[in-house]
Amino acid sequence: NSMIVKAVRKLQFKTHTINFHESGLAARMFTPILGNASQRLTLTGSGSLLKRPMHLFDQSLPAVTHLFQSTGGFLPFSIQGPLVPTDIVLDGSLSSQFITGFIYAFAGSPALQKATIMIEHPNSIPYIELSLDVLKSFGIGLTMIDNTIEIAGPRTWKNTEITVEGDWSSAS
Repeated sequence: NSMIVKAVRKLQFKTHTINFHESGLAARMFTPILGNASQRLTLTGSGSLLKRPMHLFDQSLPAVTHLFQSTGGFLPFSIQGPLVPTDIVLDGSLSSQFITGFIYAFAGSPALQKATIMIEHPNSIPYIELSLDVLKSFGIGLTMIDNTIEIAGPRTWKNTEITVEGDWSSAS
């Protein structure tokens, strides 16, 4: 009924390929976070996920990672850090999941000094606020003013306990 997640200083994996299977949430949210990995990773999926457009990454990740390549805006991706947060503008009209990924990636970057994420055409402000609330639980207080989030660092994270509301989506 519970899971313990332990923090690591360096994001590293035993494998060089991460398969999101058919999870759009995972692909959208974890791709920027995986930009903090020092090794080169291939991010892929299966089924309809391979046909979902993710051009937002082509427009934003090359500016903040050592390496980012996509297949014309679709999976598979190649990505390698270090991720170095800088001021970026993201289109929020497609999904807030992309925005959440960048917020978490920037907040977790060891290279964070100061950066802003400006959101154009925000689609789901409540979900972005939920992402900020999760970070607040870990001692990372950020606010969004006029669709802009300012993140300064480095940050000190605190341990916390979170209860995930049970529903069909979280069960999957």
